[in-house]
Amino acid sequence: MLLAVLWPGVASAAAKKKTSAKRPVVAAKKKRVAAQRAVSRKKRVPVKAVASQPKKFVTVPVVAELKACSLKDRKAAEQVLCLNCAEQALSTAHAFTGLRYQRGGTNPHVGFDCSGFVQHVFVNSCGRTLPRTAREQFEVGDAVEKENLQRGDLVFFSGRQGWHVGIYTGDNSFIHSPNRRDSIHVTSLDEPYWKGRYKGARRVTTNIAPISSSETGIVQTN
Repeated sequence: MLLAVLWPGVASAAAKKKTSAKRPVVAAKKKRVAAQRAVSRKKRVPVKAVASQPKKFVTVPVVAELKACSLKDRKAAEQVLCLNCAEQALSTAHAFTGLRYQRGGTNPHVGFDCSGFVQHVFVNSCGRTLPRTAREQFEVGDAVEKENLQRGDLVFFSGRQGWHVGIYTGDNSFIHSPNRRDSIHVTSLDEPYWKGRYKGARRVTTNIAPISSSETGIVQTN
């Protein structure tokens, strides 16, 4: 303090020397920070690039000469070419396993909701046109008791969240597009959530006369 009072020039020179000594350290620190930020920018994935990535889409193979199995007015010659609608529908349905739920979705390019999934599967598998909503689909076809369920039957559920529909796969299970937090998959009817909301089942694949195996070589089971 005494030197600072008696010789101000000496104190000023000391302060300048101290400041100049800090400058290389500060410059080096800024350089390191700038380098770290450059690396972080390279690693960072742009938000737009993530948002523009397409959703999972599966191309379903087309079966040659597939006919509408569920129409009453099919001619005998056309019935010979008719595949089992239920099995073809299930084959198509399983091809979409893993596709994310999309509210209001009716095609695989954007995703499906429950009834949009069922509607798309049946119209593209065997020409069976179904209504748009699960509640309306419950009015189509023939009622089926739970103990008599067959592969390809539609199973329905109802609760506070509204109506829900899936396709019975056998072994007391069904495939469906459940909700916005999930994707298309097979679920057991014995799961408490679905067991408590089970409403009934409808068969939409039985509207043509059975074809005997002796006539066509094809066994029509439903």
